[in-house]
Amino acid sequence: MEVVQLIETDDLSNNYNDILESVCNTLFDILVNSDITNIIDYSNAAHFTITYKITTNKKKTKKIKEHLKHLGAYQMIKNDDSLLKEDEMCNICLNHYKHREYKRVLQKCKHVFHKKCIDKWLIQSNKMDCPRCRQSYCDILLK
Repeated sequence: MEVVQLIETDDLSNNYNDILESVCNTLFDILVNSDITNIIDYSNAAHFTITYKITTNKKKTKKIKEHLKHLGAYQMIKNDDSLLKEDEMCNICLNHYKHREYKRVLQKCKHVFHKKCIDKWLIQSNKMDCPRCRQSYCDILLK
């Protein structure tokens, strides 16, 4: 059995968790939703190949970076970060922050999120508002 899946990512180095999750979900779907007898041989061993094509869309990445440049720089979470000490979690994905992940602090309201979570939120939001307090970040674009 062979499965081919295309994974498109904007930033391979920062989105490895999403890629890994996609791979794991695909493998789970194969094992749960397939007729398992098609991939198991007489020795009860499974043989299948999963081929992934991971691509980056440089034009899309450049457009996204241009769209979000007004938010300022993002930061890597370090061992002494208060987010780790206080066991905080991102209000978008509800996962705890981890060492060496990236965070973005919104300038006006000072709320903190995973960089990839808030960037995706703001790109998909027509209002470009904070998910916690609904503070709009559209006006910064106009300056």
